[in-house]
Amino acid sequence: MYKERLLIILATIVIFLPLFILYRKKYKFLFYIPLINCIVGIFNIYFYEYDYILSNIITTIILIFIIYIWMNEIKLNKINIFIFLFFLYLLILFSNSSNIINSLRRFRHIFISMMMFPVSYVIIINIRHIKKVNNIMIIVLFLTIINILIGILFHIGRETYYGGTKELLTGNLIDSKLFPAALGIVLLPIIYPLENHGKKLFITILSIFAVILLAFTMRRTVFLIITVGYFIYFIYSKQKLKILLSTICILIIIISLFPIYKNPLLTRFSIRADQGKFSRDFYYNEIRYVESIYVLNKIFSFHDIKYSLFGKEVLNSEGNYCNGIYGERPLHLDFNVILNGSGILGLLIYILIYYKIYRKFIFITTNLSKNGYIYSLKNMFISFFIISIIVSILNGGIWSMPYRSVIFIYLGGILRILEESNKNTKIYTNV
Repeated sequence: MYKERLLIILATIVIFLPLFILYRKKYKFLFYIPLINCIVGIFNIYFYEYDYILSNIITTIILIFIIYIWMNEIKLNKINIFIFLFFLYLLILFSNSSNIINSLRRFRHIFISMMMFPVSYVIIINIRHIKKVNNIMIIVLFLTIINILIGILFHIGRETYYGGTKELLTGNLIDSKLFPAALGIVLLPIIYPLENHGKKLFITILSIFAVILLAFTMRRTVFLIITVGYFIYFIYSKQKLKILLSTICILIIIISLFPIYKNPLLTRFSIRADQGKFSRDFYYNEIRYVESIYVLNKIFSFHDIKYSLFGKEVLNSEGNYCNGIYGERPLHLDFNVILNGSGILGLLIYILIYYKIYRKFIFITTNLSKNGYIYSLKNMFISFFIISIIVSILNGGIWSMPYRSVIFIYLGGILRILEESNKNTKIYTNV
């Protein structure tokens, strides 16, 4: 009875929070979407059996917001045309799915995350808006730390398919739900310049704790995101020495604290190592690798022209690849999901979306100044763009709404600000 009452209270808060934000903030509801996704994920630590109901309600609220912006603000351009074409094409292919409900559920997540690009492009128009999203990402980072600590201290969390021992539990933000926190760490170079010294110190301490606790999750992709993000930003930055010295100082602090967290971390590492996750040839034993070989061979053999061009079982791959030997496990890598479900034609449309975004970025930044905050935003755009591609190829997550929403919010928002800066618009309004 106590748990049921607590559930009702918490669920009511979680449901009415986004409704309240939507009512009060209107278009600025966009800024809070990463936080809402994070809160819903953490909520399910204790009430996993109600995950489906709660997620559907929150997803519907976000969908209503997107449709409203779509009908009132979003205009067709070379990028949006291909985004809409991609989703229209997927909807047409639903007729070939043996489980339309599952396909629609996956479609909804992909639609919401990718629509963050045109939505953020029309809403985020100055540095003040970017700062608001940055502040939300700091809160997401903080909540992720709390979530991981709860999992570690009380062995609470959701078991995953790669190993359900209590030593590996780190709360309910698992797998791709951890990626927004990793992106939050990558964002530090564009967060720091807009904050005072006191908040910079707080963010630095928070980030150090986040890196250490993210290590406890033993998620390789989390550190791939951080490493790739900073490496790309470092390459294009004009402040390489400052970034290098800052990184060295942070690493020294993390290493000096190692004796404190050494034993539990090494225990988790040994468990994952025993699973072969860190062996030299680990990728050959990964199902992701096996699924890629299968999909690529089937598609490009052209033995079944219809399948090669248009795919089959769009967004419903469970039991429909590798002769069903992996049961209810869906395809993971994004390009495998798209190829298997929508064929070569679907993949071409998807690639063209990225190509059009890249072309617009190049066009806008050709004569961009190489100094100041705007140049930092340009570098962060490149980092996020490359991160999204690499994660798609090596890990997947096309239907991970929390992660991809953050990616496309920043890609769309930064692109708009870069465009406005070329027009000499007052983009520093009320920073």
